[in-house]
Parts: sequence; structure tokens; C-alpha cells
Amino acid sequence: MHMKPTNKVPLLPMLVVASMLAQLGCEEKSSRPVPVEPYKAVLLGTYADDGQGDWGVIMLDIDSEDETLTGEAVIRSRAHDDPFLHVYLKGSMDGEDMELDLDTDKVPYQYELTILATKGPGDDLAGAISYPAGGLEAEFEASVLEQADAQVQDFVDLDISSKGLAFDGEDIWVSTITSDYVIMNLEGVFEDTVVVLLWEEAHWTSDALTSDGTHLWGHLPVTVGGGGVALNQSEIKEFTKEGMVVDSFRIPHRTTGLASDGEFLWSLKAESDSLFRFDGEGAIQEGIELPLPDLVDIDYDGAHFWGIGWFMKRLYKIDGAGEVLRVYHLPCEGGNVFPSGIVFDGEHFWYGVNTVYLDSRVYKVAVGP
Repeated sequence: MHMKPTNKVPLLPMLVVASMLAQLGCEEKSSRPVPVEPYKAVLLGTYADDGQGDWGVIMLDIDSEDETLTGEAVIRSRAHDDPFLHVYLKGSMDGEDMELDLDTDKVPYQYELTILATKGPGDDLAGAISYPAGGLEAEFEASVLEQADAQVQDFVDLDISSKGLAFDGEDIWVSTITSDYVIMNLEGVFEDTVVVLLWEEAHWTSDALTSDGTHLWGHLPVTVGGGGVALNQSEIKEFTKEGMVVDSFRIPHRTTGLASDGEFLWSLKAESDSLFRFDGEGAIQEGIELPLPDLVDIDYDGAHFWGIGWFMKRLYKIDGAGEVLRVYHLPCEGGNVFPSGIVFDGEHFWYGVNTVYLDSRVYKVAVGP
């Protein structure tokens, strides 16, 4: 069923980009090359706490002005089912050595965390993490990632909360919390609203969404349990551009992101940072482990996977073996916003964010090779 809007709303002119960004609690980014000095790096690595049998992934984004350091980190255990640890940092440099503590000016932390590190070749870091409240005393190593900026081409504002994005070969689909699927063309003009019904009058939208250019796929969260064990899975729903569900099958994990390579579907497994390729009946065909700590959505451009982070709001270019090739800085990466999806239209990426006011913005961005 289609509900045609009465007005078509064009993209806002670029002259108002700066003021609108300010309203979202962030600033428009300009191109920022990475200098050798002062220290400025995005780093990805691993940590290990042999005493606790803990190990996992650490990601750091560090900037310096003179000898003063600021930054943020995401630390995630792979050995235990622990929550993410995302913190803002501040500290100082002394030659090749640096010390980073929690930035209590930004967040009134009620615990302590210290990172001691030494710069190595290529500005890589190695050192120690002390987090007494979590019982973590670990050694870590982290390597510098190549950085670039995603350049804003345009954006469109929505007075609804978005939860997923897809490109159907012609238009951008925005999955919303309250307004079904909103369709807009590549100029950002609203074209239609599509309703998908699972049964009777049960409207359904998915926070993980993809398309092969003909049909679309989303998921319905499912939890199965017995004997004191609960398993989180996803019921994958295939539907047409007209909103008709034509197939359904289950995959053995909860997905947080879906992508199509034109033949198979790929799922980003929630809370594992692994990609799985599966067939039309839900059978897993291949798995790729990703070294990133907080991915929340993915897409595929025909050659590479692209993922966005939840806490560290960055865009990552990833090859077929799971290696991170480059990190791109996104608009509003430091603002009080929450990523809702990433999708590639063949030329540009569309990146959605929600605000605390339950409205959203979808950016059209360009990235380098």
C-alpha cells in the first residue's frame, strides 16, 4: 500500500549546512590532513590481560596540541561477554611517551582508567591499560589507520527517527520507527511511503536493511530459549518494492546490519564483530572476523565492505579478509547523535543519524579512493 505525500521537499541548500550542524550539537568538518607533528592518529589494536584471561580489541582516536592530548577510546572484550567501554580521554606527552586519563571535564566519570603508551615506528602505540573498576590490567598494541574525511555533498532533515537505510537501485529507503519506510530519490526529494504488513495491521520496519536492486531484506528479532538458555536470532524477511513479503527464513544469530553482494546476503552479527554470508535458506556459507569494536551497520560497494561505528562514529573501508584499509571522519562524529545506517548508491554514501529529540538527518557524502 502506498501513501503518496502531498509535498516534495528538496534537499536544503549547502549555505545552511553550518547552522544546521550547530543545531545538532556538532560542527561541520573541513578537510584535515594528518600531520606528523603534533601527534594525531586513529589506532586499532588488541589488548591482553593474562592474569584475568581477558583479551579483546581497543580503538583510539588521539589528537594533540603542543603537549596536551585529547581523544576517545573503545575497549571491548572478546574473551568475556562484557559491555563496551567507551571513554573520553585527556593527557600529556613527554617525548615519545604519553599518559591518558579520563576526561572528567567532558563526562563526570565515577571510576578511573589510565593508558600509558609509547610511540613506536609510524606513530604506532604500545603500552598498558589500567581499569581497576573492571579488574583490567592489560598490555596493548595498536597500529595507525590511514585517515581521510567524508565530504558532505548534501543532507536532508526528517522529523521522524530513522533506524535503517537501503538503496534499491533507484531510490534511498529510510526505515523509521513510526512512519514505515520513507522513499526519497538521489536528490533527496521525498517520493513515497511504503507500508510492510507482517500480519493483519501489524506494520513492520527493520533496523537492518539491504537490497539487491530488485527486492529488499530486513529482520525481525527473535529469541528462542529452553533449559535456562536463550538464543538471540533474526527472522529475515524478503519483500518487494511495493511492500509485499515474499519469503522468510531464520539465521542463527541476531543481526545488526545486512548487505547484499548481488548474489548472497551478508549479516553483521550483533555483539561479535563478525560478518557471515548466508544463502536463501539461512545457512551460513562463510564467516569473516572484523577487528573493529563497535560496528553497528554495514554495506557493500561491489569490492569492499563499509561499516560505521556506534560510539566512535567513523566510516571504515574493509577488504574481503576483514582488514581495515582506511577510516573516514563523518559529520557530527563528536555530536550528541546516534548512527542509524550507512548505504552506498553507486557513487555516494548516505549516512543517517538520530538526535536525542527523535528527529534525524541523512547526509550524502563522498569519500576518496
